[in-house]
Amino acid sequence: MKLTAKIGKNKVKLLLEEAYALRIKNIPQSVLLVEAALKIARAINNQSILGKCLNQLALYSMIIGDYKRSLSLSEEAIKYFTVLNDKRGIADAKYNIAGFYYKTDNFHMGLVLLLECQTIYLKFKDYHNLARVQKSLGTIYEYFGDLNNAYFTYENSVRNAILIGDLNLESNAYNPLSGILLKQNKLQKAEELILKSVAIKTSTGDLRGLAFSIYGRAKVHLFKNEYQEAENDLKKSISIHKKMNEQLGQVMALNKLGRMYFNIGRLADAKKILKRGLKIAKTYNILIFKFKCSFILYQIYKLEKNNTECLKYLEKYLFFKEKVADSQVLKVIENYEMISKMRILEEKTKFQKERSDELINTSNKRYELSSKASKDVLWDWDIIENKMHRSAHYGQLFGYKDEAENIETDFWFQNIHLKDRRRVIDKVTEHLADKNCEYWEDEYRYYRKNREISHIVDRGYIVRNQNNNAVRMVGAMSD
Repeated sequence: MKLTAKIGKNKVKLLLEEAYALRIKNIPQSVLLVEAALKIARAINNQSILGKCLNQLALYSMIIGDYKRSLSLSEEAIKYFTVLNDKRGIADAKYNIAGFYYKTDNFHMGLVLLLECQTIYLKFKDYHNLARVQKSLGTIYEYFGDLNNAYFTYENSVRNAILIGDLNLESNAYNPLSGILLKQNKLQKAEELILKSVAIKTSTGDLRGLAFSIYGRAKVHLFKNEYQEAENDLKKSISIHKKMNEQLGQVMALNKLGRMYFNIGRLADAKKILKRGLKIAKTYNILIFKFKCSFILYQIYKLEKNNTECLKYLEKYLFFKEKVADSQVLKVIENYEMISKMRILEEKTKFQKERSDELINTSNKRYELSSKASKDVLWDWDIIENKMHRSAHYGQLFGYKDEAENIETDFWFQNIHLKDRRRVIDKVTEHLADKNCEYWEDEYRYYRKNREISHIVDRGYIVRNQNNNAVRMVGAMSD
C-alpha cells in the first residue's frame, strides 16, 4: 500500500510539473494533465497533494474563463490546507479566488483577498507569488484610475521577479507599466519597456504572455497614430488569446481594436468587433469590459443618430457601470486606509533594511579590525542555524584552517578534551535554557590540530529573542 502511494505521489508530481511547463503554450493540455493528477491524488487520499492539484487546476480554469469551476476547486483546496495548517496553500487558493472576483464583478473582494495573500507571501519571503499578487493588485488599482498605486505595485512586482530571476514574471509587469507611461506621455520609456517584454516572451516561449505583450505594443502604435501596425498587433493578440482559450485577454484586445476603428471612422468594423467583445464579456461576466464595450457602442449609435440602439447601449453602460462598478469603487475606497498603511510599512521596511545593511557592514569592519588586534579567538554562534563563525586567529592558534569544518558547532565540541567535554556541553545547554541567563564562562582543555593540548578560558554573551529564547551567542576563546 505504501509503495502504491509512493508511486502515485511521484506520478502526480511529474504530471503537475509537466502541466506547469506547458501552461505558457497549451493551457487546455495543462488542464487535462492536472485533471489526471487530481484523479490519482484522490485515489491515494493525500491531502497535501490533493490541495496542490486543486489549486493548480483552479488557476488554469480561471485563465480559460471557467470561473465557477475555479472557485469551487479553490474552496475545496482551502478545506485541505486548513486541516494541514498550510498558510501558503491557503494563500494560493485565495489568489485564485481573488482572480475570479476581480476578473468578473467583485473588485472589492478581489482586492481584499490579494492584500491578504500579499501579507502571507511577505511573511514567507515567497517572492515568486509576491510578484504574481502585486501584478494583479496593480490591475485592480488601474481599473479604478489609481495610477500612482498601480505603478508603485507593478514596480514591486518587477523587483520581486528580478530577485528570483523569473523573466516571465518580470515581463508580465512591463506590459501595464508601459501603458501607464503612455498615459503620462512618456513614449520613449513606454516603448522601451514593451519591446523588452515582447523580446523576453519570444525568447522564453511564453505564448500567452506574448499575446499580452503584443497588445501592449499595439497601444504604443496607437499612441504614435500607426494604425495599421496597431491593427496587425491587436489581431495577432486576439488570435493567440483565442487559441489559448484566454477570455480576458481576448476581450481586452477586441475592445481596444473596436475603440481604434471607432476613432478612425470605421464604424461598421467597430460595431462588429465590439459586439463580439461584449458577447464574451457577458458570457464570462467580465464586468469592466461589459461597460467599456457598451459605452463605445453607445457612442457609435449616437453618432449614427440611431436612437433606439443608442438608448439600448446607454442603458447597458449605465447599468453595468453605475449600478455595479460605482458601488465597488466605494468599497475599495474603504480599504485605501489599509493600502496606504501597507505602503508606508513597505517603505519603512525598505529604509530599515538599508540602515540595517549599513550597520552590519560597519559592524563587520569593526569585527575584522578587532580580530586583528586581539590575541583571542572571537566567535559568533548562530544557534538557530547551528553554525559557528570564528576569527582568522583561530586557524593561526589551533591549526584548523578548513572553513567548512570550522563553521560546524559539533567540530568545537568534538575537539574539547574527552574528560571535559560532557561537563562543557551540559553547562552550555543549561545556560542557554535558562531564560534569565546572559553570560556563560568555562575553562577546558582543547586539542590543536597536531593533537597538542591547549588550556582554554572561554566566555560568551547570550543573545535572546522577545520570548527570551537563545538565538545567538558571541564570545572569545583565550589560550
